[in-house]
Amino acid sequence: MGAESVPSSGNTDEATIATWRDARRAKGEAEIETEAALGHDVSLGVGEEYNYPGRYGVGYSPSRRELYIAVSGPAVEPRVVQGVAKSACLTLRMMADIYKDLPYDEYVVVDNTRPTAPVIVWEDDFRTNTGCITQAIDRSAPDPGPLLIGQPTEQGLAAARIPSVDKREIRVATEAVRQLFVDWNANSRLVDDPRYISDENTSIGFAPHEGVMYVWATKPEWDRNTREEWAEAAAGVACRTVLAESRAGNEWGYAQYAVAVLDGAGGTEFLRWGMADGCAS
Repeated sequence: MGAESVPSSGNTDEATIATWRDARRAKGEAEIETEAALGHDVSLGVGEEYNYPGRYGVGYSPSRRELYIAVSGPAVEPRVVQGVAKSACLTLRMMADIYKDLPYDEYVVVDNTRPTAPVIVWEDDFRTNTGCITQAIDRSAPDPGPLLIGQPTEQGLAAARIPSVDKREIRVATEAVRQLFVDWNANSRLVDDPRYISDENTSIGFAPHEGVMYVWATKPEWDRNTREEWAEAAAGVACRTVLAESRAGNEWGYAQYAVAVLDGAGGTEFLRWGMADGCAS
């Protein structure tokens, strides 16, 4: 995201309950779509899988460049606050990339579980917090830097090559590999073309101990350019797949993906890997 798309902060003081109460409802396409995206993503952090049946409301203060998320319901635990903060940050970074003129940089989480005594529990700049780091205990704690992404391993790939018996994993792998066929092969039916991929040489599997979904093709004949092109296409499908399943919740255990090309003789080249939130934009 270029520097020209990042607006400067419109205020230097922290948000207060008074500024939250002055915030208005969404207006215009960008704000309405942002609220809808938050409605999907943040609700995962206050949903039943967290055993927290909370509700939330979104308010906007363009003059202060602040967006408020108020959580109401039972008392909010730190883990819920952290979940809301992280989900909101990731979603807002995505929406700011879609709507370049979105006039916000700060997001504020309000604990409104006691309407007579609401309190601000989080305030951060989602544009500068590129890793969406959250510290549940101290919101002012220094940012430790980007999240570390574990590199794929031969052991993880070996685990992923063991056929899964989990119905959800089987469904996800089946849908993802079909999408990869579509994206890579397009309308080609030239099965003898070295670029062509099929069930005979392409697979997707899971390494539960790593939390990684692996995608691999056994294509020793591919040159460097073809490998790189395929890896880019495969990484796109893999990232979108783990992101969608992560957003769906229900104890999905995979937030990372890895893409590899095998040479058929035991050699493995890992070409792409990353976190689900890396493809949010």
